Amino acid sequence: MAQPKRARWGRQLRVGTLLVAFGISASLWLSGCGPSQQPVDAAPQSLPTPAGQSADPTPSPSPSPTRAPAATSPAATPTAAPTQTVPFPDLARRIEGDPLALGRVDAPLVLIEFADFRCPYCGVFARETKPALVEDYVNQGLLRIEWHDAPIFGEQSIDAAVAARAAGQQGQFWSYYDALFAYDGRDHQELSRERLVDLARQIGLPDLTAFETALDNPELRALVQADYQQVLELGIYTTPTFLIGQTPITGAQPLETFRQAIETEKQRAGVS
Repeated sequence: MAQPKRARWGRQLRVGTLLVAFGISASLWLSGCGPSQQPVDAAPQSLPTPAGQSADPTPSPSPSPTRAPAATSPAATPTAAPTQTVPFPDLARRIEGDPLALGRVDAPLVLIEFADFRCPYCGVFARETKPALVEDYVNQGLLRIEWHDAPIFGEQSIDAAVAARAAGQQGQFWSYYDALFAYDGRDHQELSRERLVDLARQIGLPDLTAFETALDNPELRALVQADYQQVLELGIYTTPTFLIGQTPITGAQPLETFRQAIETEKQRAGVS
């Protein structure tokens, strides 16, 4: 279950709203998938609106007749409303031995990855960007990567997330992650139970019987559902979505986008 402070924050502010507040370019929504769409290559014209809300929640006031100001009345000087910067919540777990994390538990920076194992663009990040981040930052002790389940594409996405956690029980989460994301199609891959077991066999998981038993483990499914609930509370509608400190990244952005975010957060954290 998500921690109370995260839930409170999630109910108050959506990620899409924060992206606007922080001036994040619409291009950051490029190369991402939503739950009701196929992969797209063009950024949407506007950020997604949370369900049940209109695109413009503030109605325009109706014009009403007003008395013309007297000639001697001084002109009103518009006063800009003060802006308030709302920080992103600290979602890093920083748990020693966390099977869903890569890198030192005390690394200065943590990259939070919200993703779905059936999302094609999550696979693009896993194959094309993550290896360089691991080599250049994780292995140098600067960055830690923590996975958060965002199974927005249905029951098979949840099953895959459970399977990855089951592999993680045997120390093979990231090997299974790589096997799932080796699929490079542009559709949402089919992940039947037989396919999930076959992938475990391919990576050489030592105890397939324990793995298959874990696929039906209600505790693992509850952990996946808890992550998914957090995703809903945060208003994340696109996968993959990332957060590095106070810098959000949405979509399978080029490596350089992640490098720039890391440099920004290094300066913010006072890391040389």
